[in-house]
Amino acid sequence: MADLFGGAAPYYAKYRPGHGDSAIERLAKTFGADGTVLDLGCGPGTVAIPLARGVREVLAVDPDEEMLETGRRLAARARNIRWLRGDSTTLRELPAFGDVDATTYEHRLTYDLDAVIGLQLSYSYSAPARLGDRLEPFKEAARKALLALNPAGRWEYTEVTEVLIARRPNG
Repeated sequence: MADLFGGAAPYYAKYRPGHGDSAIERLAKTFGADGTVLDLGCGPGTVAIPLARGVREVLAVDPDEEMLETGRRLAARARNIRWLRGDSTTLRELPAFGDVDATTYEHRLTYDLDAVIGLQLSYSYSAPARLGDRLEPFKEAARKALLALNPAGRWEYTEVTEVLIARRPNG
């Protein structure tokens, strides 16, 4: 299947958790108001959109046109995001990045039944296009199984975001 995330963009945009204000603030502070940031594999803009408020420009790159279109729609007012179709294989070889800094952020999330199912449909291996005519039976079976495990229909999860910032060596 060439389109791994076919039909997943709306679920991705609605149900994938954000990365947390602390992680976005870290990126914005690192790159500064005059910075240009490449968000490779941007999806519908879960990093690009909030980051655009703190930097000069974000180059949001993804191979899936539906993800890019969803991002464009969600960020209609952001004039400093360029939505570009591509992936790591379409970029010129980049010089090695010798200065790498890693910081981890955690935040607690609560999901209801629809959010758990929507989150599942945002993944490439269970995207609506992959499920095809099995989508509705999948959703119904998932709903029944999840409620059998937890009749309250609420789940908590700690999201961990690792921010990797790589810079080219000076010189």
